[in-house]
Amino acid sequence: MEGQIGELRWRYLPCAPPAHLTPFVRSYAGYLEEAPAEVVRRELPFPGLVMIVELEPALRLGPNTRPFPRGFVAGIGGLPVATRFRRRQHGLQVDLSALGARALFGVDASELEGEVVPLEDLGADELAERLADCPDWPSRFDLTTAFFERRLERVNTDLRVAQWLLDAVEAAGGNRPIAELVDESGYSHGYLGRLCRRDLGLTPKQLSRLVRFRRFVERLRGPGPATAPLPTFGSLAAELGYADQSHMVREVRQLTGGWRPSELLAQTSPELLPL
Repeated sequence: MEGQIGELRWRYLPCAPPAHLTPFVRSYAGYLEEAPAEVVRRELPFPGLVMIVELEPALRLGPNTRPFPRGFVAGIGGLPVATRFRRRQHGLQVDLSALGARALFGVDASELEGEVVPLEDLGADELAERLADCPDWPSRFDLTTAFFERRLERVNTDLRVAQWLLDAVEAAGGNRPIAELVDESGYSHGYLGRLCRRDLGLTPKQLSRLVRFRRFVERLRGPGPATAPLPTFGSLAAELGYADQSHMVREVRQLTGGWRPSELLAQTSPELLPL
């Protein structure tokens, strides 16, 4: 896919990872973005992690615009992050599920909450070097798959309870009562909360909040054909499980850094959002 948004020109090549990786790795995408000047973008939080492998000049993040020359993993969190680059940016984006930190890197997921960690700190910097030598994107995707398969074998962590919890929260769109999840798990509220923090990075309540917000963002991308009308924000609030429209507006403003739902709609680019 390719297109243009204002002066920003982009090429975006998505790829679905193999089925055995999808509990941990949700999507791959090769990308190339070019603009005549600096591009600043507000990246929205979602219930997972983002891994960027740099092939060209580094993407800078946050108020201090720190560069990560080979790439980074951005941990799950509840706040937007400003990213910026000048003129050109080229690399691989991998969207990881909330299980990704624990399953692929063997770290306590809560340690990555709201953090941006260089690839070398997670033992993944070799991937950037090897991807740069690949002749095309299919071979880069194959190499990335092999990398994650090796990581899964090396870490080999029991994530069955965390996987069940993540599946249950996502299947309900973030609207399963926490007490119901606790009862179904057979564990105490405190133990399930600690396990969720360790393996998924957030408490069940925080995870549910991000899953519900993610569904809202996906609905803004369109329910079907481009000509299909978007429901009113009041209808969306009811559909997605918010108490009312005011509740949805508050949540959206908190998770986007101040945007109202109408402002988020104006900023939403279907092509450039993670799959």
